[in-house]
Amino acid sequence: MATIQLDLYSRCLQRNVPVTVIIPADTVEFESQPLPPEAPYPAFYLLHGFFGNQNDWVFKGLLQQLAVKYRVAFILPSGENHFYVDMPSGEHYSRYIGEELVEQTRRLFPLSRKREDTIIGGLSMGGFGSLLNGFRWHETFGWIVSLSPAIFNTAMLKERTGPEAMKSGNFTAADSFLLRKDFLQAAFGPFDEVDGSDKDVFTAYRKAAASPCGSPKIYLACGTEDALYPKVAQFRDFLQEQDAPLTFKDGPGIHDWLFWNAYLEDALETFLPLKK
Repeated sequence: MATIQLDLYSRCLQRNVPVTVIIPADTVEFESQPLPPEAPYPAFYLLHGFFGNQNDWVFKGLLQQLAVKYRVAFILPSGENHFYVDMPSGEHYSRYIGEELVEQTRRLFPLSRKREDTIIGGLSMGGFGSLLNGFRWHETFGWIVSLSPAIFNTAMLKERTGPEAMKSGNFTAADSFLLRKDFLQAAFGPFDEVDGSDKDVFTAYRKAAASPCGSPKIYLACGTEDALYPKVAQFRDFLQEQDAPLTFKDGPGIHDWLFWNAYLEDALETFLPLKK
């Protein structure tokens, strides 16, 4: 098992950025464990949530065990609280995640270049980023794993920043930052211009579905006690109406690591079932 901390220069972001990689190589063999994995490995680009960083999944998740169990490499970039979109400022997080990072890591590590072996996923802000960029870069990613995503379009952005938002009682302290209109506009630009743009997950899905290779397969999950559940269910309904290749899971749970760790493994079992 190798856990590697990288400092890579990004043309899209015009600076060096941190990336953590977990490669299921050089594992100790026991009779009770699976055989050591062989390269090239399926690649799982896993995005963190708001207020987090690229190591959240390392310290709060079970990635080292899952990497060996499912023979998959995890690539963990930093989203820097910018929602993984191409920002009006010129910082192209979407292009960095969907193009540049994939090519950098494929050059550096023994990763499969097959679409069906390339997954993008994340939680909360990263759940949104995985949907948006999985659809936008649909020729690269064959699978999307979106856990408790914060779904944004024009109506939802306005709702989250409206005067009634904080009165609803459905937002945590962390959400108070998301409710700041100036903060969200720094990432998304004018809210009225989001629908139909490259920051709109609904439009991104339609474009992916209409492409020759079609939409990536989607695993969408959210806890039924999560404040984001109503909006996730609304997006689920949209995908079902579009006859999307969707696996939807819900169950008891809130916006926390107990839910995300459990459903990340369920997603891996769905996409990369253990070889018998």
